[in-house]
Amino acid sequence: MKKRILSGNIFDYSLALRFIEAMLLQDIELYRLEYPHILQPPSRKEQVFYEFMKLVEIHFLRERKLVFYAKALGLTPKYLSAVIKEVSGCHFTYWIDEPLITESKKILHYTDKSVKEISSELGFLDQSKFGRFFKNITGMSPNMFRMNEEN
Repeated sequence: MKKRILSGNIFDYSLALRFIEAMLLQDIELYRLEYPHILQPPSRKEQVFYEFMKLVEIHFLRERKLVFYAKALGLTPKYLSAVIKEVSGCHFTYWIDEPLITESKKILHYTDKSVKEISSELGFLDQSKFGRFFKNITGMSPNMFRMNEEN
């Protein structure tokens, strides 16, 4: 899996990208409401992706399986996965992992909670699973991330 490069700041590239994506989705929705005749309606696949993203924003702390999101949307996991990849260019795990990593970084940076407490709060069965998840995506352990943020 690709390692994401951290800028050494809690508001790193992934957080900024996530924020911009959310703002764009909101802007598109507002523009569409204001000028319905100008914009073409989104395709069915774009609608599915938008609904998937809304569900992720609500459930990312509890639900990480594609089956949950597919069932909530009345779709097969295979179809939902293909739609997400086609519309966004990213695998569905990116969209589920990214808000979880952002939340992890926020908690690590702004609180003194132990890694064990954080892993439990974020729904991981144990601290080691959280540590592997965090390191696999960021390239460093939660404790290393916290130490880098303190400097």
